[in-house]
Amino acid sequence: MFFNFSIFFSSLAFLFGLELIAFQNNYLVLLTAFISLFTMYTAHRIGQKFLSGITPLVFTFSSIALLYLVDSALQQQWLIVLSTSVYYLAFLGIYRLRYYERDKTAHGIMAFVTMATSFLFYSSFYGIYLNFAIPIGVFMLTYCLVTMVLSYQYFIVLDAKEIRRAKIYSLLLGLAMAEIAWIVNFWPFGYLTTGVVVLMFYYLLWYMIQSYFLQALSQKHIFMQLALFSLLIGMVLTSTRWVPIA
Repeated sequence: MFFNFSIFFSSLAFLFGLELIAFQNNYLVLLTAFISLFTMYTAHRIGQKFLSGITPLVFTFSSIALLYLVDSALQQQWLIVLSTSVYYLAFLGIYRLRYYERDKTAHGIMAFVTMATSFLFYSSFYGIYLNFAIPIGVFMLTYCLVTMVLSYQYFIVLDAKEIRRAKIYSLLLGLAMAEIAWIVNFWPFGYLTTGVVVLMFYYLLWYMIQSYFLQALSQKHIFMQLALFSLLIGMVLTSTRWVPIA
């Protein structure tokens, strides 16, 4: 089942909230608080678990932050539509897992939602870091903590009994992304390009840890992922505009 009216209605409310922010950003803090509370309520109602609301809440904050950073009205509308679609999928995956924890389709949906949330967070928070002169220590710590909670929720989805392993792997991913956050501080790229590249690093590490978590890691998989990673990051870095650092 891929359609649920209650989730669809909640997604429309989320879309309406983003539209209000796009046209009335003077009330950014108030609208952000309202949308976040609505997301938490929806997560609790659909998932019936505290952890169910972590990824949707991070996704909500990241979507609003990126919407605030985008200047073009057309790009804002594209972002709103795409964000609403992912918002719907997030709660659809949570809804399916509520009734069957080994739903492979729901696992795939949550993997996609985790990647989409990570991209929005990495891009938006890097943009905030550039625009508001946030200390590098806070930048690194935030990348670490958010990566940890997103990864932990996903690993728990894979196997709710492996709490200890999920915590260890999430901590390792968080520490790795904190180091990458320090590295990207010196890159001459905008926040969207940086978000894409950081996501590639995260996906590579996440894929290997997920495969090891599921006892499906092999040298062939590692080689293929490294080759794909090298190709994609090469394409991004050669096609993007390099911004000189003053």
